[in-house]
Amino acid sequence: ISTSGETLELNLKGTGVNPLTRWWYAGLNGRKHIRAMVREFLMAEALAALGVPTTRGVAVVSGRDSADAKSRPCATLLRAANTFLRFGSFEVTLPHGSGHHAPSAFDWHLLRRLADHCISAYYPHILNVSEDEDEEDEDLRA
Repeated sequence: ISTSGETLELNLKGTGVNPLTRWWYAGLNGRKHIRAMVREFLMAEALAALGVPTTRGVAVVSGRDSADAKSRPCATLLRAANTFLRFGSFEVTLPHGSGHHAPSAFDWHLLRRLADHCISAYYPHILNVSEDEDEEDEDLRA
């Protein structure tokens, strides 16, 4: 919870392969070069200073080198935002046409849990909507 009372989510970027990693593209390993992380941190702060809603950088921590042939120094970025839920969050359970699938492809239980979380966290008012087709709900039609 921030000093203004709003709830913020924390997110780590560049931690390596996890269920949300796009590792199937060109052999990516979920790690990020330290230069890219510092750049993202600075750009997010610049956007925030201009009044653009964006994630906020909390910290950049230097980590182990990437496992690729270039062995570049990597880092992890800690970010804060009101939410990190995006359309792409739901797409992680879908198969991809290229023959490569996300780590959570076809995990419909995960999709259901994600949808349930989204509804309860951001749209709790629809949890109590009647399923009766004849009943109209002004909040949903607005």
